[in-house]
Amino acid sequence: MLIEDKNTFQAIAIGGWLNSGAFYDYEGKCGLHHFMEHIIFNIPKIRQLSDALKEKGAVINAFTSHEIICFYAVCLEEDYEKAYELIETIIVSRLDFSKAENFENEKKIILNEIEYHSSYTEYLKELLLQQMFGKTAEQFSILGNEKSVSGVTALDVTALYNDKFSNCNKLITIIGNSTKIKAPVEKEERNNTLLPVYGSIMPDKKREPLIQEVKDKDEICYYGISLFYPKQYRKEGLTFTEYVKGELLEEIRETNGAAYRIDGSNMNFGQGAVSFLIIKIMKKDVELVKNCIHTILRTFKDGLIEKLYEIQKKVTTRSQIKNDNVLSRMLNLGYEQTILFREGETCEMETFLNYLKTTLEKGEDYYCQRIIGRIK
Repeated sequence: MLIEDKNTFQAIAIGGWLNSGAFYDYEGKCGLHHFMEHIIFNIPKIRQLSDALKEKGAVINAFTSHEIICFYAVCLEEDYEKAYELIETIIVSRLDFSKAENFENEKKIILNEIEYHSSYTEYLKELLLQQMFGKTAEQFSILGNEKSVSGVTALDVTALYNDKFSNCNKLITIIGNSTKIKAPVEKEERNNTLLPVYGSIMPDKKREPLIQEVKDKDEICYYGISLFYPKQYRKEGLTFTEYVKGELLEEIRETNGAAYRIDGSNMNFGQGAVSFLIIKIMKKDVELVKNCIHTILRTFKDGLIEKLYEIQKKVTTRSQIKNDNVLSRMLNLGYEQTILFREGETCEMETFLNYLKTTLEKGEDYYCQRIIGRIK
């Protein structure tokens, strides 16, 4: 267990972490970990504890990522013991899925969730992952697909629970006022915690080159870039992505008026990180945008190292502002001990840029690109 004292907070956040996620779904059963996360709340004892806390105004939720599942509760002091009981019951007790209610209805909920998140941007990310990781790209599907979710059975969930969930490493993180927290077990030192999570996913160096896919006569298309950074360069890489995004905005939007905005997102896992930049443009601007991207990703300006350090400071400040609450701090504490385990505190921008230059000199790309038209 990890407890961090924050005497200024009026709320308490508790998280239960397990180091098994979508990367470890069975073959042909993508989305199974995510389904199990959902169905756990349909076990009567868990639902009873959860509903009682929600009636008091507590926030109860969970999420599945590629390598971890987290169940969490945010509550006031008076509800701390019940919230802790809920999280501990989920991750420590032996759960009986034969008692889970509304199994088929939960499938419908998740299928609607898949439909809700369906978009040109998400489709483009799927194509970029396929291009970057080859056959292993299907392991990035957290929600699964219509076929895999529709085919889930109680036996599948029980088998996964017995095989992965009940035997994986577990961690509880708590953020709140230490005078209000009475931990059921002794507080442990921060370096005495959950074993780190390491995925087995790495880019395929034999991946296919850029493929332009514009399927109809519509004038609007979507241009996507994905960049992979190995674990040792994760922090530097994510800072570099912020730089690339800024340069693209200046060149594509401010100078040429070819795009309104550029959407960015990051995907962290044990062996590194993938960054996505998605640009919505007119087809007539495809060559312009492609040339801009090619120049920015292959030409490193003088003074870039200093600029990256400046960007890093801004990113750190934004993160501190965003995380100034018990829930964000609790989640960060969990990530620090799982996916981000033992990452260095400092960035080595010069070493990182030399890595990018060496990669390009070898005739390899550290990024992928795809273009799609509107899919009817």
